[in-house]
Amino acid sequence: MKRLERETSSGVPWAIVVAGAVVLATIVSACGGGGTTSSSNGERGQAPTATSTPAPTTTTRAPLTAGPIAAWGGAPVKMACLTIDQENPQVPGYTYPVAEWVNQMLGPVGVTTVGPDQPCDATLNVSMYMEGRPFDFDFGGGAVTVYAGVLRRFDLTLTAPGQPPVTGFSDRTDTCGPSDSACYAFSNSPRTPQEFLDHYADVFRKFTINGLVQVWGAPVGIEALRNETFAFDADQALRDFSGLGRPGTPPAPSGYDGWRAWYEAQQP
Repeated sequence: MKRLERETSSGVPWAIVVAGAVVLATIVSACGGGGTTSSSNGERGQAPTATSTPAPTTTTRAPLTAGPIAAWGGAPVKMACLTIDQENPQVPGYTYPVAEWVNQMLGPVGVTTVGPDQPCDATLNVSMYMEGRPFDFDFGGGAVTVYAGVLRRFDLTLTAPGQPPVTGFSDRTDTCGPSDSACYAFSNSPRTPQEFLDHYADVFRKFTINGLVQVWGAPVGIEALRNETFAFDADQALRDFSGLGRPGTPPAPSGYDGWRAWYEAQQP
């Protein structure tokens, strides 16, 4: 056989290069082509065993329960007869959903309301009167009638035989009366009695929430923080009840967890 005498461009004889290639090919072939293969017994190339991470557990705390009536020496009231007296003379038949507000506030803390003639521990009385005072204002396009004045009364009290009445909230508001010359209005002020009553629904709900917290204590307001509709007014009622978050007082807790921690720290 004739020997190859040519050299590569680097000066290495082709014979050596060819021979090296043969040797390398032989090694690769013996190793299975250079790739990793799985043996028949599954010991090589086996996929890692999947492991699962346990889901974190959450603890749901039971709602707080309404406290006893402090003004009655700690007497519990778990069943209340509910009486509601509403007067809205400008729109006969118009009523605010007071019973719904009361039940949504008291139900979660273990207080049930029943009719006025049912057996109960005490009677919860809600009395309210609302009247708008119309005035003519000119906002630039001619005089229009708007309801800028308010004649309002609100009382929330708890009564029981042999016990002094407990007043949760009371309001007397009288603005823009006949002798009041400083009345003012805005272009978006209510222009009908119906709009006027709708406009003040949030005010009566706030009064109701505040009164219930004052009568039954902080748990009522704390559990109401879970209700998106009541949360803001409940927080304000808790500030009124605790005295926190006012000028010259410690800051008020924040949110449900903060207020609950504050309340539980007060318990013996």
